[in-house]
Amino acid sequence: MTLIPRTPRPAVAARPLIWNRPRLRFIEGAADGEGGSIPPATPPAGAPAPIPQPPAPAAPAAAAKPEPKGDTVDPYIKQLREENAERRIAAKQAADAKEAAEKHAADLEAQLKQLQVDAAVRTIAAKPDINGNASALLDSRALTNKLKSVDPTDTAAVEAAVKEVLEARPDLKNSPKVPGSSGSATHTGGHTTKAPNLQQSIAQQIEAQLTPKGN
Repeated sequence: MTLIPRTPRPAVAARPLIWNRPRLRFIEGAADGEGGSIPPATPPAGAPAPIPQPPAPAAPAAAAKPEPKGDTVDPYIKQLREENAERRIAAKQAADAKEAAEKHAADLEAQLKQLQVDAAVRTIAAKPDINGNASALLDSRALTNKLKSVDPTDTAAVEAAVKEVLEARPDLKNSPKVPGSSGSATHTGGHTTKAPNLQQSIAQQIEAQLTPKGN
């Protein structure tokens, strides 16, 4: 076997390391042949930029009420209207019933007071020292006005009112009895007539005295 001698390779110059390479500097205005200032290797330190905050999470949307289906909208609204109408009718009926009850109670109270007034006036008018005409007194507007503010169960107050009216209106007293009559009324032919009052009795007596006896 024949050995072929190897041809030696030319030596290659070693490349300089990266950190040993010269730095390229660009001088401002060098192209125009003028010298410029060398920029700083690092920019000046400034205030740190604010870190952006993440946006707040949005509030969850309120759950929407389920809408009635298309085929049940009209019946649903109709039901609500009927319920509202029933409530209005019930409220009006209750108000009317309350008003009627209050009016009935007021009427009963007025009737009771009138009965008490009638009984008190008749009892007081029948006293001998008063001798009042109960019916005439009860029909008297003067006594009615005085008794409006008087408690009918207060006998003393009712009697004082009756006496005050009789002093101003003596004609409201009972008429004196006609001699020979047994009562304040005479019955003739089935008809009841009231006895003449005091003025009529005096007028009859004067007329009898002036009339000649021969006639």
